[in-house]
Amino acid sequence: MPCFFSLCKVITVFKNTVEPWGCDLQTEHEKFLVKHCGNVPVFVTDYPYDLKPFYTRDNQDHPRHTVAALDLLVPGVGELCGGSLREERLDLLKARLARSGNAALWVLVIV
Repeated sequence: MPCFFSLCKVITVFKNTVEPWGCDLQTEHEKFLVKHCGNVPVFVTDYPYDLKPFYTRDNQDHPRHTVAALDLLVPGVGELCGGSLREERLDLLKARLARSGNAALWVLVIV
């Protein structure tokens, strides 16, 4: 049975051994987390807003500013794959594009 952790929970599991909020997990952290969970697949969710691309859906109701993204960690490898929901709310997508300075305005044409 796989484990599910938000990144906030992962940071509390590691206590002072991982970077503070806003930094991504390294391979050694991912492998340790899998071992900590009994060598089963682990899904890590709710990454910091600033770590993921502009088109990732904003979790506005989360106490920390996170996005709807996940990584699947597996024994012996660490991260096997990742994914995210796409932001479908045009006003939020426009705001994030403006803040990021991203010139990908073509995204607004296909939304």
